[in-house]
Amino acid sequence: MNQARLLHTSSVVTVGASHGRPLTEDDTWNLRGLQVEYVQAKRTAEELALAAAARDRDVVVVNPGLLIGPDDHEGSFMIAKLFMAICRLSPHLRKLIWRHWYQFLARSYKREEWSFINYGYASLDPQTEKLQLDDADEPDRYCIQLYHHVANVVDLKDLKVLEVGSGRGGGAYYIKCFLRPKRVVGVDFSKRAVAFCKKRYSFVEGLSFVVGDAECLPFRDDSFDAVVNVESSHCYGSINAFLMQVKRVLRQGGYFLYADFRDKDEIDNLRRELRHSGMTLIKETNITTNVIEALNLDNERKLALIQEAVHKMLLGPFQEFAGVRGSMMYEGFRTGEVIYSSFVLQKPNHQ
Repeated sequence: MNQARLLHTSSVVTVGASHGRPLTEDDTWNLRGLQVEYVQAKRTAEELALAAAARDRDVVVVNPGLLIGPDDHEGSFMIAKLFMAICRLSPHLRKLIWRHWYQFLARSYKREEWSFINYGYASLDPQTEKLQLDDADEPDRYCIQLYHHVANVVDLKDLKVLEVGSGRGGGAYYIKCFLRPKRVVGVDFSKRAVAFCKKRYSFVEGLSFVVGDAECLPFRDDSFDAVVNVESSHCYGSINAFLMQVKRVLRQGGYFLYADFRDKDEIDNLRRELRHSGMTLIKETNITTNVIEALNLDNERKLALIQEAVHKMLLGPFQEFAGVRGSMMYEGFRTGEVIYSSFVLQKPNHQ
């Protein structure tokens, strides 16, 4: 390798060589205003993340030769572990890294048929009536079923709904067309994702998308009858700030319909934050087994899409991101180390 090469555009960057020579311990870089540092020794992902924090750096720069062996997948798996370790270490870095990641996805993967980014939901009850979908929506069945599980617990017909973390827009589109609210607004911190959604769903009346931060929502007080948030809040820097914003933009009596995952040692903290949000926690459901079932049923489709569309150096991060069988995320769900829950909260009628 005779020049520096970025393997993916996020705050975690791997660099090979610079100007025809190997990088050394003395090399320090500044990438788009972020302080980066070269790490000589091969370390675990957790050690690399801690090294960044100890040196007050935003990014650890790693020689791919230390990570990528004869099997490229091994190296990309290490990159995925580093990505996740740094996300756990610092709320600020977590938010920054996810922002870059979603900007990268929106810029690099523009296929309109990719409309959802979630792990999905499948009922374990054989008596459950199958959700009726159009043929065009059938490939996204499990992702849609997660939205149906979260958003269909209250009647949204003729209401004004906000989705925070609307991603590629499939969930907001499903809510608007199938649950029939008067209006749906999707807000996301990725400008490119919002641009994608505006183009992709321009034909849908009453559906719009705006750029905004979940911790500082660009809407007036008491603007919405319901706020939906699906598998997004783990990217935020402050859950408390987010919950304050949800309560602020909800009208009195409005609902917060919410689902996300947490490590098992963090789930009690999430419950505590929800109970102290000023909204009433009406219902909590552990849906981890439903998510695992959806991941199993959708595994082959996801693997085929990743193999078709993704460069081999990014297979590990993408497979982690998709939660395919054998990934750290999948194993976390399977072993109970990671819990996926859905919640229904309501803003009181009288403050």
